[in-house]
Amino acid sequence: MFFLEETHREELDYNDDAIRKEFENTVKMTDEGICVRWPWKPFGKEQLGDNREVAYRRLVNMVQSKKSAEKLKSMRKILDDQLERRCIEEISLEEIENSRQPVYYMPIQLVRNENSETSKDRIVYDGSSKKKGTKSLNECLAQGPVSIPKVHGIILKARTSNLVLTADVEKAFHTLTLHEDDRNTTLFMFLRDINKPPTNENIIIYRFRKVPFGIISSPYLLSESIKFSQRDSVKMKNLRNALKTRCT
Repeated sequence: MFFLEETHREELDYNDDAIRKEFENTVKMTDEGICVRWPWKPFGKEQLGDNREVAYRRLVNMVQSKKSAEKLKSMRKILDDQLERRCIEEISLEEIENSRQPVYYMPIQLVRNENSETSKDRIVYDGSSKKKGTKSLNECLAQGPVSIPKVHGIILKARTSNLVLTADVEKAFHTLTLHEDDRNTTLFMFLRDINKPPTNENIIIYRFRKVPFGIISSPYLLSESIKFSQRDSVKMKNLRNALKTRCT
């Protein structure tokens, strides 16, 4: 049993050292900040299904659901904000078909949290969706070694301090630029006009320019990027040590 569990673990995180080395070799500092690439599993690009059919079907189901007008209006507002912040960009079907890069469409849906102090409505991008017989984006990417403190440790440490900081995690991911060659794996569909049905003429395709929240590799890329940005900064090193003391 022990051997089987360890073997399964190695399949999921096939080589943490290789993943870290790949990050070191591909991460870049650009005018927009830190640019990263997905940590693909061996043969992940070749095994990835495009998932377009599933994503379109789920969009149609959402449009036909109850209270769809309210949902679509809220989603349009969120997407307009993401466009303005250059988190996402429009791309044509012709550009996608002419690309030699891997393609994956993420189904989307609106999630509402009345208790949220930041954003009550969020769009969830499903990187685990797949058609039968194919693999999803989350199955083709490595999770990566993530050194995130456990929640109960953070809570206990927070109780010993007079000051606690909170942040919007989704927007933290959006500070990282996704490399051009990986962006077509973050495609999703929406309506040009939310008052019209989801016909081919009324479908608009977007893709992420920034690292999206909800993809299996995103926490790892954020964690490594924070370390990358802190290397040559004395102030950031002091902050990192303080956070480590408080949260671990």
